[in-house]
Amino acid sequence: MKRILFLCSGNYYRSRFSEELFNHLVKQEDIEWQADSRGLVKDITSLRNEGPISKYARDWLNKTGVNGINLRRMPKSVTEEDWEKADKVIAVYEKEHKPMIQTHWPEKLERTEFWDAPDIYEIDADVTLNNLENKIKLLVHQLKTTKDTTLFQR
Repeated sequence: MKRILFLCSGNYYRSRFSEELFNHLVKQEDIEWQADSRGLVKDITSLRNEGPISKYARDWLNKTGVNGINLRRMPKSVTEEDWEKADKVIAVYEKEHKPMIQTHWPEKLERTEFWDAPDIYEIDADVTLNNLENKIKLLVHQLKTTKDTTLFQR
């Protein structure tokens, strides 16, 4: 099974949403991929988020009929093992996450794809989550229809 790793700062909102939606969609399509998600902040507890997942992400997932199995797990920071297990890595917001990867994981920069999904303090959650949903649906479609495996290699 191939693995995708979604990254954001605190593994609480955007990356968790991406993980849950991706896993839901690939299961529906019977595609041999699985997502996980992590945060780029070394000490996740310093962010003082309430609970395991953002209410915005949880509400959007519920609204779209996604009942994720990992909605109870607490956010986690990315480790070397997470990077190594991933066949594809997506950081959800280039402006925010590229500098973090350059600082803490510079050797991983080349293999990371960057999206444009700002955090709640920059843009309304509905805009970001709609954007992520569309990107994830497109990615799942590409995984289902492409024969070009170079699109998804390390």
